[in-house]
Amino acid sequence: DRFFETNWYTDHGFNLVVGNHDLLRYFLYCIERFSHAQSGGGSHGLTSLEARLVWQLGCLPRAIPSNAAPPYLNNLLQRLAIVENLLCGTFLDPTMVPVQPPANPPDPKLVEQYTQYLQDAFWHQLGRFVSIHDDIISPDAAQQIATALAAMRNILSMLENRDVLYSMAIARHFGGRMVDYTESKILVSKSAEPDDPIAKLAVAMNFIRDEDSQGTTQVVQRLCGMCRRSWQLQRQNTPPA
Repeated sequence: DRFFETNWYTDHGFNLVVGNHDLLRYFLYCIERFSHAQSGGGSHGLTSLEARLVWQLGCLPRAIPSNAAPPYLNNLLQRLAIVENLLCGTFLDPTMVPVQPPANPPDPKLVEQYTQYLQDAFWHQLGRFVSIHDDIISPDAAQQIATALAAMRNILSMLENRDVLYSMAIARHFGGRMVDYTESKILVSKSAEPDDPIAKLAVAMNFIRDEDSQGTTQVVQRLCGMCRRSWQLQRQNTPPA
């Protein structure tokens, strides 16, 4: 729930898990493996099992027929698509970008409305970012990406999920432009400017690595692990210049 900023999984997830026999069997298999590991049976492969379980649980909203999906579920499906494309290094279908909230935010004293506004604004900007094709040279696309990243940075609200997602976006944008960069490479910026791309990439990658092992939830840890693994695979498949 916290990662996608929703209550849907708490309200509806259990019944869908119980009704999905394949997922339920996998869930029980994971429990057996985790219990075996705690009994001294070894932990090899558990992280991958857990990552697969986290993603399958995250995709539960997709089990709802599209013609029966209420509006609030459509918002979650958009966020799920955003995260999937962000992790995979692919581009989001523009029709899945969440609607942009009004230009004028509500009064911050109206805490619930203001919080919802910031939430909607963040996911809109992240969706915009993931939908913009940066695989071609385009000044307009570059400006749109810079605008989306700046907007996200201003509404992180000290929330772990947004910090993680913003760092993934930074890694995708700046890391993708450094052909020779790999995760094991130590980044040293020659500039003291906070907006220096190398400095930004270094901070983002260090944060994702830390969250992979020290995130406050298993969801955060495993999604950061997926991000790192996806990054490695993308770099392996990138043809040499």
